[in-house]
Amino acid sequence: MNTTLITGASSGLGLHLAHRFAEKGHNLILVARSLDKLSMLKKQILQNHSVNIELIALDLTQDGATEELTKKIPYVATLINCAGRGNFGLTEQIPINEHIATIKLNCEIPVKLCTHYSKEMKAKKSGTIINIVSLGGYHPLPFFNVYSASKSFLLTFTEGLAYELKEYNVQVINLSPGGILTDFHLKSGLPPAIAEKYEKLMQTPEQVADELFNCLRCKKSSWVTGRLNRIYAIVQKLLPRRWVTASAGKFYKDFMPKN
Repeated sequence: MNTTLITGASSGLGLHLAHRFAEKGHNLILVARSLDKLSMLKKQILQNHSVNIELIALDLTQDGATEELTKKIPYVATLINCAGRGNFGLTEQIPINEHIATIKLNCEIPVKLCTHYSKEMKAKKSGTIINIVSLGGYHPLPFFNVYSASKSFLLTFTEGLAYELKEYNVQVINLSPGGILTDFHLKSGLPPAIAEKYEKLMQTPEQVADELFNCLRCKKSSWVTGRLNRIYAIVQKLLPRRWVTASAGKFYKDFMPKN
């Protein structure tokens, strides 16, 4: 039976992916900061599925956390880097420690985990790595600056890793959703008005999960979820980058607090 490790499993997309992979018969290793939330998730999953679930309450941004995780869990068949964070606002007004935490969780941690787990996958010529990137990584997002830059890094890293491991039968997927109906927007400080105004354009976690499993079946290595998001991802490549950045900046600036 496959064993799947999911970071950021206690809420949002990670929580829904835990349910879906359990439904497919995967044993789970669930990683997040809150043991209470993980325990509740485990209880919910076991009510419907007979799988083994190991809970690891760990703040991955703390020094030595990834080393602690990989020492405890030396090998998995599937790795899902779903933990992520961001801060909305003017770059210079956000505390530097918040920027560093975003870079660490969105960039450093996935690189460390991918590097560790891909070695054994490559040796076994079997395995799957799924990095949850973002449509926001396809171009700059003023006022959500470090977040979009970190996701741009993860996008490039994931696509490069997919090429390196393809000949060893290791599937690496960059999954890039647009807006998802989770609490991420509130946690990152995005005004509730954005989610309220564009709710009909956002996907549910279940819809994103459906598209991920389609990627797994079809052996895709890079996928933007949502038809409108895919059209946008293509169109923005055809336009001047300065114009795309200015357009995104105006969009977010309209939601900035007025001084």
